[in-house]
Amino acid sequence: SVAASEGHLHLGGLYLMLLGGDGLAPPNSKVAEGVQCQIVFDQGENHFESPWRPLGEKIKWGTREEEFFCGEVDPRLRLKVYLCYESKGNVDRAAYCVLNLTSFPYMQMYEDWHVMDVNAGMGDIKPRLRLGLFRGPQPDPHDIITCTLCGLEVPRQFQAPHLSVSCPKYHVPCPHERVGCTWRGARQQHEAHLEECAFEELRESIYATASDIRGVQSLLVDGSRADAATKAKAGEMSYIHAAVPTFLRVLRGHKHPVTAVTGIKSNGQLISSDAQGYVLAWILEDEREVDSYRAHQGEVSCLLWSESFSSYIFTGGAYPDDTIKVWDSSDYSLERKMLGGGQNFSINCLASMRYGSTAADESDYLYSVDDSASIRSWDVQTGACVAGASGHELGIKSIVASEGRLVTGSLDMTVRVWDPATLECLATLDCLGDSVMDIIFIGKWLLAAGTHSVRIWDFSSRQLYRVLDGSRWPLCFADGMLFCSQYDVPQNIQVWTAVEEDPNKWKVVDVLKGHSSEITCMAWFQQTLATGSTDKSVRLWRAPAKDSLVD
Repeated sequence: SVAASEGHLHLGGLYLMLLGGDGLAPPNSKVAEGVQCQIVFDQGENHFESPWRPLGEKIKWGTREEEFFCGEVDPRLRLKVYLCYESKGNVDRAAYCVLNLTSFPYMQMYEDWHVMDVNAGMGDIKPRLRLGLFRGPQPDPHDIITCTLCGLEVPRQFQAPHLSVSCPKYHVPCPHERVGCTWRGARQQHEAHLEECAFEELRESIYATASDIRGVQSLLVDGSRADAATKAKAGEMSYIHAAVPTFLRVLRGHKHPVTAVTGIKSNGQLISSDAQGYVLAWILEDEREVDSYRAHQGEVSCLLWSESFSSYIFTGGAYPDDTIKVWDSSDYSLERKMLGGGQNFSINCLASMRYGSTAADESDYLYSVDDSASIRSWDVQTGACVAGASGHELGIKSIVASEGRLVTGSLDMTVRVWDPATLECLATLDCLGDSVMDIIFIGKWLLAAGTHSVRIWDFSSRQLYRVLDGSRWPLCFADGMLFCSQYDVPQNIQVWTAVEEDPNKWKVVDVLKGHSSEITCMAWFQQTLATGSTDKSVRLWRAPAKDSLVD
């Protein structure tokens, strides 16, 4: 069979990596005899073909011999990828998929291919392709590099494991950091520290159960080796750890990757959407799906319910149904449809805000951003676009509107601040090195999440304050806790304590595990964290009642 394991193509400043594939060959091995396969990239006048390979030969992408250059590709336009077969001189395009280049990067994400009518007698094929899009070429994982800390030479692919597992000079925290120990030092000093750590003596009590954790404070107060600062910190961290949400249940109903999730306060239901245009409504307490409907003919890119328009639900779609639709929140009936990005651009995010220069002038605004790098405001009652503006160079992935602040984040690695009334760009924050996929406010702090880091800005001074490396989008904040996914394990959820005024004091207190693939969305609703994933499920994590945390 044919295996597309690894490889990348230079696409006019973008690199496409084929991370994996299956179903490229028919189940009948006899059909494959004498057949060759080829992958063709097509974007209008730009056309590129990979070399022909026998279908029975294992294709190993990623080597220098298999690196192909495809120039003059417009990253703003879609790119069609065809799977072609040749048999006895007959060449046929058997299947294709369409890539939206402004939506990179995809990591560990399957794209279903559309099988075409003519397929060179290949029989029943159901190809799937796992794709990655990047700004630059991916380095050879077999290159030998030298650790800057200990001097050991290791293959590049083992750099992260070397640092996280074996490098003797890499600085690591105490394993009891989440319950109060502040020590951090070289790994080779780790064992010596544990011999003196007051928390190590209480290890069994600390990690037995959540109720035992809440008792750590009193145990440490009586311990002769814990100083006053450590005792206070232990009490604080024990409380925070006990307040972290725990797994409640999983909601299964979607047949495709979950793309968005939000709560509706007006009817007490949680709604989620998927990559095939379906929206499902749930009652959290009994795991019951109460409604399901096809909102768009393509992917539902985003959902919005807000206090400003409490009787409506808004959905934003992707190609071929890239519109904004307005639904009645009581019965999910369609109220109206508004033209979105146009020109086959995905509606990536929606936001609403009540705004006006004076109290008498205040009105409710709906805003949208899309892959055409445009921001628009809408009259919900008439469905008309009131104003529009461009400023970003690539697709806009996120927008937040609150308290007179309108901010967008884009694939062009910038955050822009806009006048809510005129859509005039007021400021630009540079996030070089990472695209901006999600943004939120926590007090005066603006958080911009990308594919491998979260940047924290002082919004009033427009100064970058801290970078959370190893954290990524999506973001959610509630009850003094910041939730985000983990860069190296994107199906895990990092839980940060964000109760301190100073973000430098924010720390990871727990990691929630359960999803089997990348997390795509988060929402806080009814004291519950809801997370959606490409594994086609929505998981619920319930925070304990605040009364239960008080002794």
